[in-house]
Order: sequence, then C-alpha cells, then structure tokens
Amino acid sequence: MDQTPSTAPVATIIYAGFWRRVAATFVDGSVLFFINIIIAAGAVFLVPAAVKIVGSVVIPLVGFLYMALFESSVYQATVGKQLLGLSVTDMNGNRLTFLRALGRNLAKILSVVIIFIGFIMAGFTEKKQTLHDMIAGTLVVKKQEAKTGLALLVFFAPTIIAMVILYFVVMASFQMFFSTSQAIMHQYGQDDQNAKESTDMDSSASDSQSDAPAPTPTTASEYTALFAAAKAPTIDEVGTQDSFVTTAGPILAHFDKDDLSTDTGGSFSIVFDIADLPNMTAKGATIDVALSHIYTKAGADVLDKTSDFETDPFFTNISLSDFSSDENTTYYEASRNATIKDGSLVSGETFASVTGTVVFTLPTGDGKTFTTSYPFTIKAK
Repeated sequence: MDQTPSTAPVATIIYAGFWRRVAATFVDGSVLFFINIIIAAGAVFLVPAAVKIVGSVVIPLVGFLYMALFESSVYQATVGKQLLGLSVTDMNGNRLTFLRALGRNLAKILSVVIIFIGFIMAGFTEKKQTLHDMIAGTLVVKKQEAKTGLALLVFFAPTIIAMVILYFVVMASFQMFFSTSQAIMHQYGQDDQNAKESTDMDSSASDSQSDAPAPTPTTASEYTALFAAAKAPTIDEVGTQDSFVTTAGPILAHFDKDDLSTDTGGSFSIVFDIADLPNMTAKGATIDVALSHIYTKAGADVLDKTSDFETDPFFTNISLSDFSSDENTTYYEASRNATIKDGSLVSGETFASVTGTVVFTLPTGDGKTFTTSYPFTIKAK
C-alpha cells in the first residue's frame, strides 16, 4: 500500500520589513523618552549633584536594559515591536537569553558608528537583518498584524506628556541657574564694592587720623565728670521729625519709619547726635556702635548679625561731623547702617525697636585711653 507524504503546513517565517522596524523604533523611542524625562526630572529636583551621572550613565543604561529585558521576556519584543506585531528570535525561532539580547543591543553601537549603515542593512539583506542582528545571530520576524491605532497612541501620548514635563524641568533649571548666577554676580559685585569701599574708607580713615588734632590731656576722672554733666541734643535742636527716637547720656539716636524697607532684607541708617565732649575727634579716639537686636512687633529679632556692618569694626566705628544748630548748641553727628536679615519683611508699621550700645574710647593724652559705654533702645516716640 502506497504511503502519501505528509502535507501538514509548515510555518512560514516572515522577516520584519525595514519600515515596520523603523516604526517600532519610534514607538520605543517615545516610551524611553518619557522614562528618561522622569528620571532626569527626579535628578534635577532631588539630587542636582548627580545630574551629570544620570545623563551619562543611568539614562543609557536604562535604554539598554529596556531593550534587553523585553526582548528576552516571554513577549520577545519591546513595547514598540509588540504593537507593530514583531518579535526577536534566534536563528531557529527560539526566545533569546538576557545576555544574548543585551549583546544584540550593545552591538547597535557599531551600527551607529558606521553612520547608521548597520541599521539600513535591514532593507537589503536576505533575512532583513541589521548588523547587530548578524553579530548576535538574531532575527526580527513578523508574528501578527500591527495594532496601528494603539501604536500611534503610545507614540504620541508619552511624547506629549514628556514634553510638558521637560518644559517645566527646563524652566525650573533656568530659574535655578538664573538665581544662582544672580547670587554669584551679586556676591562678586558686593565683594568688589565692599573692597572698593573698604579701600576708600581705609584711605579716608587714615587721612582723617593723620589730620586729627593731638588729644587734649584729660584724666579719667575729668572724663567721668564731663560725661555725667553732658546733655544730649534735643529733637528740636537737631531739627529732626524722625518717628523713632531715644536718648542715652550725651547721645540722641533716631531714624524714621519711612527709612525701613518693605522688601525682604535690606538696611537702614540710624543717626547719632552726640554732645560736644573733649577729644572725640582727636587722634586715637573711636566711637563704636554695637547693635544687639532689631525687634518687630511680633517679637522677631531680624538683625542680620552676620553682616559686615555688624562684624567689621570698620563699619561699627562711626565718624563724627561737627554740627551747630545755633550759636549756643554744638554737637556732633554720625550715622550707622543697620542690616535686616534676608527674608524678613520689615516696615515702619511692623517695626518695634532697635537695641545696642555706644562705646566711647577717648585718649587721655598720656598714651592711655578712657572708655565708657551707653546702652540704648530706640522706640517710636
């Protein structure tokens, strides 16, 4: 009895066409773009110092793992290839191991190096293999019809969302860069200005000291009696309309609420009118104003104690100018900047008081000095 050969159908392998593979690449590119934007945004906002490492190491690694894990999975295809009805196999149609899938994707580097010719080879080789397919011994085959609508959705949706996220990341990065640049420029500018002012003021102080008269011999007991008898100039005598005023011994201290900034931080000037006493402008004399607190009505201390105006003796020492309001009244006037902490909102309406101490160090004429101090609190009159 004759036996008829088996006519069971043999599975036909349909190699994936070049353009179908290109379309799958675009879909995978959109998915990876979305993932990478999320990673980059997290790095920018959470770990700014690691941005370079994320960009040069983490993101490329994510791409290689994405491809290798999906192509060695039960799906045998990335998201893009699945939606385009493709799968990746070895030369016998079997599923790839992870290492083989990883090697296939690492070999894409060679396809890129030769100006993408390695990818274009899929358009004219017999089994539509790329260079990296040939190196890894793999095939990309058509398993089913493409899900075109879903593929378009997966391409556009992540891309649009990623672009929106990217916009905010870029804007935030620009803002951070701009703020940092401003701070650096301000710091350099402030340092330069401070250096210039310090040089100018050092020169002025040096000239002032060299031009200062020699002290009149005055003993400590004489100074004590003179300070005890001295009276501070009055508001009427100095002609001020300032809203914050106090007297302390021979000192009238004052400033106006309108001088206070309503911005965050900043500084304002306190004026000190001092009764005429011996040797206050003599060589070796210093008058130092140390501020201790600037209080708001809420009880917050907003004095910036780290400012140069509070730590550098050059700024805490005040220089006197001779003033006479009439023939019978002579006094000296000086001013001193007070610095408010950055981020502290202070205005005349929220301001309470300034406290500090004026320290006089005056020469006695025999190589020694006399020192006395007057604490003060300036409040609204």
